[in-house]
Amino acid sequence: EANQIINYIELEKLRYGERLSVSFNQQSLQSGTLIPPMLLMTLVENSFKHGASKTNAHSWIKIDLTSDSHRVFFDISNSKSKLVKATPENSGGIGLKNVENRLKLIYKEDCNISISESTSSFRVILNLKTFQAS
Repeated sequence: EANQIINYIELEKLRYGERLSVSFNQQSLQSGTLIPPMLLMTLVENSFKHGASKTNAHSWIKIDLTSDSHRVFFDISNSKSKLVKATPENSGGIGLKNVENRLKLIYKEDCNISISESTSSFRVILNLKTFQAS
């Protein structure tokens, strides 16, 4: 999943050019650690879709991904246009609801997702148990 994120970021950098700054920090990723596929990618795509694509001004996305032998920690935040008002259609939409539903189905109570929004940014923090490759 981390490699997919890197490839996706590189593709989007070509699209947005100089008007987008992306920071992707990976630390202590444990080999053989598994999480449900495309879980993190959905959050990354949302940051580009609802952050960078909504403004012509300079925008930013910051992603931190770390893990230990039992948990994965994912923190993603993005700038957002101050001109776009938060509405049910553009805030907490179907992508985030699908992620939350997947987490409930797979993890029950053994994960934590925190979603926060300010006038200039949007942030999702995810903390979940890993599966070990057999």
